[in-house]
Amino acid sequence: MAKKRKAAVKKAAKPAAKKPVKAAAAKSAAAKPASSGGGDVTVNALVIALLIVFVVGGLYFYLQKAKAEPAMIDITPVMLAPK
Repeated sequence: MAKKRKAAVKKAAKPAAKKPVKAAAAKSAAAKPASSGGGDVTVNALVIALLIVFVVGGLYFYLQKAKAEPAMIDITPVMLAPK
């Protein structure tokens, strides 16, 4: 025959230990490294801006050249052809 289950015995709950509370200024200073990443962000932003300028400038000159080519058709061989 099957054994009967025993009732679960609950243990008395211990109060949670409180962690020491830090000041908000101490937390924010610990979250950010001290002046190690400040210059990197600026350099990265400048490099990205420079790349955007190069791409837009190159595209501008490419489109200007593409517009100018059809207008420069050389018709002198047609005019000088013997009749």
